[in-house]
Parts: sequence; C-alpha cells; structure tokens
Amino acid sequence: MKQLAIITLTFFAIACGPASNDSGSENETKNDMPARAELPLNENDTITIVGMGATMNEMKYDTKVLRVPANKEITIELINQSTDASMPHNLVVIQKGTADDVGQGGLQYKENNYVNPDDENVIANTPVAQMGETVYVTFTTPAAGDYDFICSYPGHWGLMNGRFVTR
Repeated sequence: MKQLAIITLTFFAIACGPASNDSGSENETKNDMPARAELPLNENDTITIVGMGATMNEMKYDTKVLRVPANKEITIELINQSTDASMPHNLVVIQKGTADDVGQGGLQYKENNYVNPDDENVIANTPVAQMGETVYVTFTTPAAGDYDFICSYPGHWGLMNGRFVTR
C-alpha cells in the first residue's frame, strides 16, 4: 500500500509539474512568467503588456517573450499595475544584447522617458507609466529576428526584460 501511495504521488507530481515552454530557453521562465506563443493581436493590431510589482524584487512584466509579425505596424499597450507609486514602468524594444547600454544611456534623459533619443539600439518605446496608468506606442516591427525589451526606468532593466521575436 505504501508503494502505491508513493507511485501515485510521484505520478501527480510529474503530471502537475511546470509545463515546459516551446522556446527551449530557461531564461524565458524567469520570474515565473510564461512565454506567450504567437501574440494575439486584436483587431487594432494592439498587444497588451502588464508591468507589476510593489518592490524592486517584485517588479516584472506579465511575459518574458513577445512574438509578433515582422515589418508590421503594431501598438503596444503597457498597463502599469504596480501597487506602489515608486514603481513607474515603460517598455523599450531594443537590439538584442544592448539592455545595459540602453538602460545606462537613458539615465540622463528623464524628460524623454529614460531613453536616449539618439540611441540607435532603440527600436521603439512607450512613455513612462505611473501606477495605474496605461501608455501606448505604435511602430513598425523590425525585420525577422530576435530583439529584446526592457523597462529603462533607472534600475529596472535587470529584472524587467524579455525577448521580442519577429517572424
């Protein structure tokens, strides 16, 4: 009877364990956020992303991977659901591997949403959204490939980041 209980518990642990994502990258599940499959664009070609958290350790987006069509005009809607007024967020689509450069480079551009307007690594960015605020950016997605997205608000890009994949 004890062996049957162990086998049953093992089965349920395996069956109910975390599902693997199709990307093959462990980094995409960081912060327990799932990779979205093909992103659902609504009839206005808008993607909704949520920024959240009450502390520096809790801040995150609701996904780690955004997959969108290449060379298509889309709108990103960023909803800041943070529960602390000290947690403003934005979303900046950037060239792959440039998060530190873009984040550091934007520190002196508070009036430009913490994004250097001359930074060639920046593809698009939303304004900074305060707690409870929703902001938008409309742009044409880049050519097929892998890019990144970050929150460039000071100190946030280390945790608030992900992959922006165009196909």
